[in-house]
Amino acid sequence: MEDIINMSYSIEENVKALKEHGVTVLENVLTKEQVNGYRNLIQNYFSEGKNRCPGYGEGTQTIRPDAINDPHFKGFLELLDNKKIMDVLWGATDNKLRWVHHFDVHMNFGGAKGWHSDAQLWHIDDKDYKHDFSEDTYNVYRIAIYFQDHTEDEGGLFVRPGSHTDSSKTEEYYIGTEPGDIILFDARIKHKGGHYYNGDRCTVYAAIGKDNEWSKLHAEGAISRQVKQNNQDEYVLQDYVEQKLDELNIVH
Repeated sequence: MEDIINMSYSIEENVKALKEHGVTVLENVLTKEQVNGYRNLIQNYFSEGKNRCPGYGEGTQTIRPDAINDPHFKGFLELLDNKKIMDVLWGATDNKLRWVHHFDVHMNFGGAKGWHSDAQLWHIDDKDYKHDFSEDTYNVYRIAIYFQDHTEDEGGLFVRPGSHTDSSKTEEYYIGTEPGDIILFDARIKHKGGHYYNGDRCTVYAAIGKDNEWSKLHAEGAISRQVKQNNQDEYVLQDYVEQKLDELNIVH
């Protein structure tokens, strides 16, 4: 299999890897200052037992579903201004981006250690979709960021390349990123989080897709899940998020 991590990849080659393998890695995208700032933001949010997720498991998990609509995490909107990230995503979606309202922040998150996909359609209460949805026109992509070095441990991300369109794909591939790297992967790809890291493991998992019916359904499922996990009565899109999306011509 062609190496999915390659510093010399052009935008077109990253898009090709994302389509064929279901995953690609952009190296050295964030500065050291950005990495430290984002990591501190996450650590401060969960410090001293604060802000546990009330609707996940027993309510002790350090995960914030729909984090971008919490003003504490407003700074993460800067990711949408990052040309290195967005050029690949615009390319992968034929310049038709849709915000799918799917944004999770984790610290030492204990869940999702088994193989799974992040397709959100199965969270829609009145529809019957499988967790490992494989419709080839789905076109929703995760933006995964690990704010610590995982090159020497197995605390990063494991994927099964190609499993976004072929569920029989079983080859395991470990992505050991450095701080500042960005992983882009198809939401349908089989993946799991690593187990080993000595310290606070801070991560962001955002999502964006192509403006199509599947992305609309993905958004519906993501919103349903996040509202339940946050014990909210309704979903609220913050004005600052809407303004940024409108500014960048990303439909929502």
